[in-house]
Formats: sequence, C-alpha cells, structure tokens
Amino acid sequence: MTSVREWGDGGVPLLLLHGYMGSGLDWIDVAPALARSRKVVAYDHRGHGDSGHAADPASYTFDGLAADLASFIAARAMAPVDLLGHSMGGVVALMHTLRHPQTVRSLVLMDTAAAPAGNLPMDVLAPLIAMGREQGMQAVAQVVADFAVSAQQGNGVAEEIIRERAMTKISSLDVEALAAFASELGSYPSMVDELDRISCPVTVMIGEKDEELRGAAEVMAARIPAARLVVIPGAGHSPQEDRPDEWVAAVVEHLDRVEQEVTRHGS
Repeated sequence: MTSVREWGDGGVPLLLLHGYMGSGLDWIDVAPALARSRKVVAYDHRGHGDSGHAADPASYTFDGLAADLASFIAARAMAPVDLLGHSMGGVVALMHTLRHPQTVRSLVLMDTAAAPAGNLPMDVLAPLIAMGREQGMQAVAQVVADFAVSAQQGNGVAEEIIRERAMTKISSLDVEALAAFASELGSYPSMVDELDRISCPVTVMIGEKDEELRGAAEVMAARIPAARLVVIPGAGHSPQEDRPDEWVAAVVEHLDRVEQEVTRHGS
C-alpha cells in the first residue's frame, strides 16, 4: 500500500517525488509553507518509507516507479499536476512527463539528470547493501544517521531530529530496493535527446554545492524549451533540507510563473 502525506487544499496539486533512500519525510519541513495556497501531496516510492516492500524484488525498476506515478495520478483524478522530482524522483518525473505530458502542468527537476551521471558512490553503497542483507537495515540506518548528522548543512534542524529521520527512513527501506535502484541509477536509458519534446514550464533546480550534477542540470536547462535554471546558494544535493527558505522561495517563484502564463494564455 502506498503511503501518502497531504498538506493544504485547493488549486492545482503540487506532487512531490522523493529521491533514492528517501521518503515523504524529506518534505516535512517545507511542505506546510507551500500548502498555504495549494494542495501539496507526497508519497513514498515502493520499497521506501511506509509504502512497504515489494513481493518481487524484480519490480524495483524505474519503469515500475513511473507506472506507480501514472497510476497514482489517475486513481486520484489529480491531473494536471505541478510535478516536482528530486534526484531519483526527478528521473521518474521526467519519464512520466515524456510519456504522459497531458497530466503535467509544470515540472521542477531538482538535483537530477536526464541520463546516468555516474556519481553514485558504489564503494560506499556496496558495503551498506551487504550489511543490510547480513545484519538488517537497522544497522545500515545507524551508519547513515551518523553521516547525515556530520553532513548537516546548517539548516537549523536539531541533530537529534536529523538522526531520528534518517533512522526512520533507512530502517524501513527494503535492502533489495537499495540494491536495485542503485543499479537503475547507473543504467537507465538516456532521455537527453527527448528533452525538446517537453513543452510545459520547467524549472531545473540544483544546489550550489552539488557539483556532480551541475553539468546534468545545465544540459536539461539548455535542452528543454521552456526551462529555467535555478541554483540554490549554499545547498548540496538536498536543497529543501539544506536551505529550506531559499528552496521554498524558488518553488513559489516557479508556481507563480506558471500561474502568470496560464492567465496570460487564457486572456
């Protein structure tokens, strides 16, 4: 069963897709600010968070995640949505937009890539996957929580909260999802040559310190006709956590631009 979080009401829904090893907790500090004037929805991908583990690990594919997204939007009659995808969620958002453009009013692609970027630290991930299979994901969660605390970007969130959230997310993550999506992130088909088919308003967002994905962001911003590149100062791979105020402002600016274009085209 898919685990869903919702904030606010009214307007075109803003649908948030978390990244690899994440969950709906990734949005908990910023969604309320966005929900002051609209409905905001986030769900946990299969194998992540509270959505449960798949009976068949072979179902942990990006095609499966894209199918989940299409089914989620259709089942809730949400279309069109403003869609925001982070990292792995951005890949899924991009896939969905190319396959079902009529369901997406606008798109935010955050710290993601239209082709494998080769930036996964497999020297770190492989031992964590082995640990998860041998000792359980609670042991992995302890390691990841320690790293999360040490990598804090100065966003004002207390260390105990950072640790608690990391423990919650990683403890519930299926180790086979951890392994499968690591492979998928390094091997999914490039969508770069299809980017010029995207006609909706797009913001390509990247944390200033996310140097490994900066080139990928610039490619998407250059190849998507209606795209703008926004760099979040001082942020790393997760700008909504590192610089939440700046991130909210950037998303609101994107949504305001979309509303202005809708008004202008409708007049």
